[in-house]
Amino acid sequence: MATNPSPHLPQVFSRRSTLVATRPSDAVRSIGRRLGRRRWFVVAGLLSTLLPALLMALLRDAEYRAEATVVLRTTLIDDLTFDDPDTDEADDIVSRRVQNEITYLEGDLVRGQVKQRLGADDIPTANGIATGGDTIVVRAEASTAELAQLVANSYADGYVTARSAQLDRLAAEATVRLQSWVAENDATIVQIDAQMAAEGSSPQFDAEIARLEGETANLTAVLERIRLAEALDLAPAEVVRDATSATDIGSPDLVRVILAAMAAGLALGFVSALLIDVIDDVIRTGGDLARAHPGARPFALVPDDPSAVNGSAALRRSHDPASVAYRVLRNQVLATPGRHQVIQVTSLALGDGATTIAANLGVSLAEQGGTVVVVDVDLRAPRLHTVFGVDGSLGLVEVLARESLDLALLPLDDRISVLTAGTVPPDPTDLVSGTGLEQLIEELRRRFDHVVIDTPPLDAFDDAALVAPLGDLMLLVVGAGRTSARQLRRAVERFEVLNVAIDGYVLNRALLRRMIGRRRLDRPGI
Repeated sequence: MATNPSPHLPQVFSRRSTLVATRPSDAVRSIGRRLGRRRWFVVAGLLSTLLPALLMALLRDAEYRAEATVVLRTTLIDDLTFDDPDTDEADDIVSRRVQNEITYLEGDLVRGQVKQRLGADDIPTANGIATGGDTIVVRAEASTAELAQLVANSYADGYVTARSAQLDRLAAEATVRLQSWVAENDATIVQIDAQMAAEGSSPQFDAEIARLEGETANLTAVLERIRLAEALDLAPAEVVRDATSATDIGSPDLVRVILAAMAAGLALGFVSALLIDVIDDVIRTGGDLARAHPGARPFALVPDDPSAVNGSAALRRSHDPASVAYRVLRNQVLATPGRHQVIQVTSLALGDGATTIAANLGVSLAEQGGTVVVVDVDLRAPRLHTVFGVDGSLGLVEVLARESLDLALLPLDDRISVLTAGTVPPDPTDLVSGTGLEQLIEELRRRFDHVVIDTPPLDAFDDAALVAPLGDLMLLVVGAGRTSARQLRRAVERFEVLNVAIDGYVLNRALLRRMIGRRRLDRPGI
């Protein structure tokens, strides 16, 4: 099994570990496989966004929008307020005027008009929107189409009515004030004429009379314009388009909602799946094993079967998944090129099930027709005697101490025997690394067609590596659901340092993706 062994290993290492070269996988296919392994995270991410989005969309209250259009007119007040603007200032003046009118439309005075028109206090509000030039769109939103139209039209009409009333008040106030100024000017002119009659004419009196007469003429002209405007009864604004329909803005576009939720959910699911795949590297399936160590050769995928701890399980039950898995393991062992008489079984850690695998492999080999002995070389925590239900007080340790091998061998039937560990020694390493064990294995080779050796796990001691040169085939049992890819790689690297070859892997308590049967288990590389 090895060349250039370490000082702690016997000099009989003969086999070198062989690594299988792996091809670099395509990045897209690799991501696709990772997402496939964690597909339930993708499904969970999709449902976590799609279902709430649909629920919120379906439970959302209905909402409708209606719009009326108002066009502003230039009034006498505007002429008095703004001088003739330059071209550069015209657009700014129009914009400021429109914004002032929007503020007025959204104010309390117009809302009071609307409340009075509708006869209710709890009504939706409306907003004015500048659309360019001197046009204002009055927009209202409500729970029904009819209410939205009614509010939009009421705000538009209320604004025109309130603005017209305000203009009438301003015109009346201006008329009174202008008439007062004209009367004051006329009275002043009369006083100046009287003073000139008494004192004689002078340039100062003539200039003052000319100024007052010109001012009076201007005031009189403004009065005439106000009277003309009142006679024409021109409103400061006009509703050019009533709200005759409403747009449904509350009912969601289910297609858009579904597409957006699916996009967000898939993104969340993809990120979660890839993140979990990076964090969680526990080996559960044959695919996980192949990805964890591409050079691994899976001999069998043994499903979780608590009843299989009985060593005779592979014989008693001929068609259940576990029994079929052990037969697949046997067939893989027998099909391995080269010698495979002495088969060593070890594991990464205690509890991975190496003893159970070794026991059932021995039973399966015996079922084939040859003679088999299963040897417990785990001298630290032996369990083989409990698996087979035999007395473990006399075994390997006693044989190495010159006890009779015939007395220690426990035949279960005419094809399979068990050699238990015996009494746990104070220093198992000395016994495992000594020449006595090598001589014993050679004796067992002569007596039996197959020798299955159960050795301790690799997590604490090098006993398995010390026994490796004595065997023909090394099987590493990987506990599904408890062994990570990092742990497996470290174990393989450790064996490589010791120049020990791992000939095959057995995934115990494997999670199989479909119903397990002979066809499935006959393809352990899947």
